[in-house]
Amino acid sequence: MNTAHTLRSTCVAALSSMALVVGIAACGGPSDVTLTGTQQAVGMDGTVRIQEVEGGNRLLKVELEHLPPPQRLGPDLNTYILWLAEDGGVHRRASALQYNENNRTGAAVATTPSRHIVLTVTAESTPEPTAPSHNVIAKREIHF
Repeated sequence: MNTAHTLRSTCVAALSSMALVVGIAACGGPSDVTLTGTQQAVGMDGTVRIQEVEGGNRLLKVELEHLPPPQRLGPDLNTYILWLAEDGGVHRRASALQYNENNRTGAAVATTPSRHIVLTVTAESTPEPTAPSHNVIAKREIHF
Protein backbone atom coordinates (compact mmCIF):
# COMPACT_ATOMS: atom_id res chain seq x y z
CA MET A 1 0.00 0.00 0.00
CA ASN A 2 1.41 3.40 -0.89
CA THR A 3 1.60 6.47 1.37
CA ALA A 4 -1.04 8.45 -0.57
CA HIS A 5 -3.59 5.60 -0.21
CA THR A 6 -2.89 5.28 3.55
CA LEU A 7 -3.27 9.04 4.04
CA ARG A 8 -6.53 9.06 2.04
CA SER A 9 -7.92 6.16 4.13
CA THR A 10 -6.97 7.93 7.36
CA CYS A 11 -8.68 11.16 6.21
CA VAL A 12 -11.86 9.31 5.21
CA ALA A 13 -11.99 7.55 8.60
CA ALA A 14 -11.48 10.87 10.44
CA LEU A 15 -14.18 12.62 8.41
CA SER A 16 -16.58 9.73 9.00
CA SER A 17 -15.97 10.02 12.76
CA MET A 18 -16.55 13.78 12.68
CA ALA A 19 -19.80 13.31 10.72
CA LEU A 20 -21.01 10.84 13.37
CA VAL A 21 -20.30 13.35 16.18
CA VAL A 22 -22.11 16.13 14.29
CA GLY A 23 -25.02 13.78 13.61
CA ILE A 24 -25.35 12.90 17.30
CA ALA A 25 -25.28 16.56 18.29
CA ALA A 26 -27.93 17.35 15.68
CA CYS A 27 -30.21 14.56 16.97
CA GLY A 28 -31.23 16.50 20.07
CA GLY A 29 -29.03 14.92 22.71
CA PRO A 30 -28.47 16.77 25.98
CA SER A 31 -26.41 19.94 25.92
CA ASP A 32 -24.50 21.63 28.72
CA VAL A 33 -24.30 25.32 29.58
CA THR A 34 -21.73 26.61 32.07
CA LEU A 35 -22.50 28.76 35.09
CA THR A 36 -20.06 30.96 36.97
CA GLY A 37 -20.50 32.64 40.32
CA THR A 38 -21.26 36.30 40.85
CA GLN A 39 -19.30 38.55 43.22
CA GLN A 40 -21.15 36.90 46.12
CA ALA A 41 -19.88 33.42 45.15
CA VAL A 42 -16.69 34.07 43.17
CA GLY A 43 -15.31 30.51 43.25
CA MET A 44 -18.60 28.81 42.37
CA ASP A 45 -19.00 27.14 39.01
CA GLY A 46 -21.42 24.68 37.54
CA THR A 47 -23.38 23.34 34.62
CA VAL A 48 -26.93 23.24 33.39
CA ARG A 49 -27.67 20.08 31.44
CA ILE A 50 -30.58 20.67 29.07
CA GLN A 51 -32.50 17.77 27.59
CA GLU A 52 -35.62 17.64 25.44
CA VAL A 53 -38.36 15.62 27.14
CA GLU A 54 -41.91 14.56 26.43
CA GLY A 55 -44.45 17.20 25.49
CA GLY A 56 -41.97 19.67 24.02
CA ASN A 57 -40.54 20.55 27.44
CA ARG A 58 -36.91 20.86 28.44
CA LEU A 59 -35.47 19.21 31.56
CA LEU A 60 -32.85 21.35 33.30
CA LYS A 61 -30.40 19.65 35.65
CA VAL A 62 -28.35 22.22 37.56
CA GLU A 63 -25.17 21.13 39.33
CA LEU A 64 -23.02 23.63 41.22
CA GLU A 65 -19.59 23.20 42.82
CA HIS A 66 -17.53 25.26 45.27
CA LEU A 67 -20.75 26.68 46.68
CA PRO A 68 -20.30 28.62 49.95
CA PRO A 69 -22.70 27.88 52.81
CA PRO A 70 -25.64 30.31 52.50
CA GLN A 71 -24.99 31.57 56.05
CA ARG A 72 -21.63 32.90 54.87
CA LEU A 73 -23.50 35.29 52.54
CA GLY A 74 -25.72 36.59 55.34
CA PRO A 75 -26.68 35.50 58.87
CA ASP A 76 -30.37 34.98 58.02
CA LEU A 77 -29.72 33.03 54.79
CA ASN A 78 -30.09 29.24 54.93
CA THR A 79 -31.08 27.90 51.49
CA TYR A 80 -30.52 28.31 47.76
CA ILE A 81 -33.39 28.69 45.27
CA LEU A 82 -33.42 28.19 41.48
CA TRP A 83 -35.53 30.74 39.58
CA LEU A 84 -36.57 30.78 35.92
CA ALA A 85 -37.79 33.79 33.95
CA GLU A 86 -39.30 32.38 30.76
CA ASP A 87 -39.56 34.34 27.50
CA GLY A 88 -38.81 37.66 29.18
CA GLY A 89 -41.38 37.15 31.94
CA VAL A 90 -41.05 37.44 35.69
CA HIS A 91 -39.00 34.98 37.73
CA ARG A 92 -40.83 31.98 39.14
CA ARG A 93 -39.48 29.68 41.83
CA ALA A 94 -38.48 26.50 40.00
CA SER A 95 -36.81 24.47 42.74
CA ALA A 96 -34.83 24.55 45.97
CA LEU A 97 -31.23 23.42 45.55
CA GLN A 98 -30.20 20.32 47.45
CA TYR A 99 -27.10 21.66 49.20
CA ASN A 100 -24.35 19.32 50.42
CA GLU A 101 -22.37 21.26 53.01
CA ASN A 102 -19.55 18.65 53.20
CA ASN A 103 -18.87 18.72 49.44
CA ARG A 104 -20.01 22.34 48.95
CA THR A 105 -22.20 21.29 46.03
CA GLY A 106 -25.78 22.02 45.07
CA ALA A 107 -28.19 20.37 42.65
CA ALA A 108 -31.67 21.10 41.36
CA VAL A 109 -33.99 19.87 38.61
CA ALA A 110 -36.67 21.89 36.82
CA THR A 111 -38.65 21.81 33.58
CA THR A 112 -39.65 24.55 31.17
CA PRO A 113 -41.59 24.70 27.90
CA SER A 114 -39.68 27.86 26.95
CA ARG A 115 -36.79 28.13 24.50
CA HIS A 116 -35.49 31.33 26.12
CA ILE A 117 -34.93 31.63 29.87
CA VAL A 118 -33.00 33.59 32.43
CA LEU A 119 -31.82 31.15 35.08
CA THR A 120 -30.97 32.66 38.47
CA VAL A 121 -29.80 31.09 41.74
CA THR A 122 -30.24 33.07 44.95
CA ALA A 123 -29.50 32.60 48.63
CA GLU A 124 -32.71 32.96 50.66
CA SER A 125 -33.87 32.98 54.26
CA THR A 126 -36.88 30.76 53.53
CA PRO A 127 -37.39 27.77 51.21
CA GLU A 128 -40.62 29.28 49.80
CA PRO A 129 -39.86 32.90 48.83
CA THR A 130 -42.30 34.64 46.48
CA ALA A 131 -39.62 36.60 44.61
CA PRO A 132 -35.85 36.35 44.24
CA SER A 133 -33.73 38.27 46.74
CA HIS A 134 -30.76 40.46 45.85
CA ASN A 135 -28.43 37.62 47.01
CA VAL A 136 -27.74 36.35 43.46
CA ILE A 137 -24.94 33.78 43.26
CA ALA A 138 -25.43 32.77 39.58
CA LYS A 139 -27.34 34.15 36.62
CA ARG A 140 -27.36 33.11 32.99
CA GLU A 141 -29.53 33.86 29.98
CA ILE A 142 -30.03 30.71 27.90
CA HIS A 143 -31.48 30.23 24.39
CA PHE A 144 -32.27 26.66 23.33
